[in-house]
Amino acid sequence: MSVSSLPRAIQDRLAAARARLRAVDLGLGLARAALAAATVVVVLFALDTTLEPPLLVLRAFALFMALVGAAVATVFLARPLRRPLSDDDVALLVEAEFPELEDGLVSAVQLARELERPDATTSAALIRSTIARTATRAAPLDFRRVVRTGPLIPLWVLIGALFGFGVLVVQNPVTRDYAVAFYRRVVLGDEAASYPKLVSLRLAVEDDIAVAKGDDLTVEALVEKGASLVRGLVIRTRLGRDVEQRDMTEAAAGRWRKVYENITESFSFQVESDEHGVRTPWRTVRVVQRPRVEGYDFVLRYPEYVGRAAEVVGQPDMRVPVGTEVTYLVVANRPIDQAALVFEHVGRPTLGPDGRPVPGQVEHVEGPAPRSLADLSAEERGAGDVGALGAAIRRRGLEGDEARRALVGSFRVTKAVRFHFQLVSREPDGRSYDQGKKPVVFSIEAVLDQRPVVSIPIPGRTKQVTPQAKVPLTVDARDDYGLASVELRLAAEVPGGQAPEPRRVPLAGLEPNAKQARLAHVLDVSDLRLEPGAVVRYVAVARDQNVDEALRERESRPFELRIVRPEDLERILQDRLSALRERLESIANDEQEARTATEAFAGELGPKDLLTDDDRRRLQRLDQDQRRVTKRLEDVRDELADIRQERALNRLTDEAAVALTQELLDATKDLAERASPAVSRELDDARQAQALDARLKARLARVPDLQQDIVAQLRALAARIGKWGDFTEVIQEVRDLLRSEDRIIEATREAAQQKNR
Repeated sequence: MSVSSLPRAIQDRLAAARARLRAVDLGLGLARAALAAATVVVVLFALDTTLEPPLLVLRAFALFMALVGAAVATVFLARPLRRPLSDDDVALLVEAEFPELEDGLVSAVQLARELERPDATTSAALIRSTIARTATRAAPLDFRRVVRTGPLIPLWVLIGALFGFGVLVVQNPVTRDYAVAFYRRVVLGDEAASYPKLVSLRLAVEDDIAVAKGDDLTVEALVEKGASLVRGLVIRTRLGRDVEQRDMTEAAAGRWRKVYENITESFSFQVESDEHGVRTPWRTVRVVQRPRVEGYDFVLRYPEYVGRAAEVVGQPDMRVPVGTEVTYLVVANRPIDQAALVFEHVGRPTLGPDGRPVPGQVEHVEGPAPRSLADLSAEERGAGDVGALGAAIRRRGLEGDEARRALVGSFRVTKAVRFHFQLVSREPDGRSYDQGKKPVVFSIEAVLDQRPVVSIPIPGRTKQVTPQAKVPLTVDARDDYGLASVELRLAAEVPGGQAPEPRRVPLAGLEPNAKQARLAHVLDVSDLRLEPGAVVRYVAVARDQNVDEALRERESRPFELRIVRPEDLERILQDRLSALRERLESIANDEQEARTATEAFAGELGPKDLLTDDDRRRLQRLDQDQRRVTKRLEDVRDELADIRQERALNRLTDEAAVALTQELLDATKDLAERASPAVSRELDDARQAQALDARLKARLARVPDLQQDIVAQLRALAARIGKWGDFTEVIQEVRDLLRSEDRIIEATREAAQQKNR
């Protein structure tokens, strides 16, 4: 605070001294603050270049040092500002510099202040004289000498030297990289910034790494400086919070490699040389979804001959007839930019040098180009087989932009084939991705319409028939997709004569497009007007509606009808009856053996009151023997029925033979359907019985008698056939003699006529 009573000269000189003191104090504060800041920078620089800590740690420590430096600078700057420099303080400093004033300047300042007080007790004249005397003594003195600038100069010289050193560091090419790296790390917070090392690394990958899901990624690290010093590199992989470290493989001098296989998630990686403290920046690998088929529907429009309505299926493997029209709706997981339908045709396998089969080569052929569903008009979406896919389109929500994920198209099936869709999608950055090495593959098994299958189960053999015979035929036919027609084809051969034209006889009763049928037909041989000795060959022919006309029909196995004289057929039938006699005698012998075994078993049951397990097994064997007899009787019955039918169809009118055949048939039928099954029932009831009582024993005792009756009837039938055979044999011999005599007479007559000519 200035005292106004002092002379102006003293006041001005004290004020000037005070201002210079404050300037020097401020200079000292600024210098010290600058040195504190420089110290912070040097400490941070030394720490960072030596240890190169993680950026987060470095910046935290830098913030701490900055706060400390700021606090120190604040102290250095606040101290001169807070230092009291009143007139008394400045006067004391002047007195200390100029002792010759003998405290007069301080007294003058204080007396001047006393002079301004209204209650001053000291004489004003005395005070003024003292002040005037002091002013006179201080006039030649330079008050600025009280200000010491000595401490200020070295500090600013040091600051200048530090500044110059900083300029040299920035200007020098060797140290400039350190300064720039320090600035980028501490000030800008650039994680990629690093200090020059004896070894430098560079990643041979782009900054923005995008990999399609499922692909492999090869990371190569190039040692651009100090390759000979590097003995190994490691790569750190960060997936979420987990970090994994693996050694890299040296692919060549200065080139190290790591292969990430089947990438499915995004991750980051960094390559580092631990021994040299060199690392690359973290790089992030971004996984991009490949376009892939995730849904599909097919409309199968079958050929007309199949007789099936079109249907919608949603399965990748199909089995369809040749000629089927396939319309598809294929939905991808993302919008499709380009697409192609590719058929995979597999060539025939070949034999290798070692003789082993070698699979055929796969040939890829592009099919009709698919169209994006988004490109179809409303009319096109509702028309034809695409319209049949409308429900699938709505179910999958393929409206608006979603329609760009769907493809539609069609093709016709001509053979078995595998196919897939070549899909390409485009990322916003302009990169394109296809569906990869393993697309969704569909397969179609083309079912050729096989030839129909046809057979003639009845009669199913060559037959001898008379010229007036009627032959019943049964024709079985079937086809994969439906029969168009079934017919008989007849061709006759007449030895030494003119054969009639081959005939085709359509078989009635075939339902339209029936897949299988059994058709009955009676062939009237008399319509063919053939004589004995002729042969009729016949087959059944079934036809379908195959698109390949060469595969539309198939013939059955051929059979023959041999035309014989009625008496020859009589002899053939007699031979069949004779064979039946032998079979009846054999059956009688078997039944006799069964009777003997049954009688022995029944005799052993006398003292027993309970059937043992062994007894039940013996009853079961007896029952099985009787059932075999029944089966053989049924076969004889069927043979007799066939002989009777043969007589009727061939119009053989020998009443005695017809009566004998009917008699034998009725007797055999009774044995097969009544007598023999009755024995089996008795044996089975006995085996199932819980107790062996007198009633059961009596029933078992009657079984041998029943079997004896069967034996007697069988032998009687065999004897009946034998007697008839002897009789017919005599008749046939007489007929043969008469026929031979007729031939001799006819030959003699022809010879006489020739001689007369």
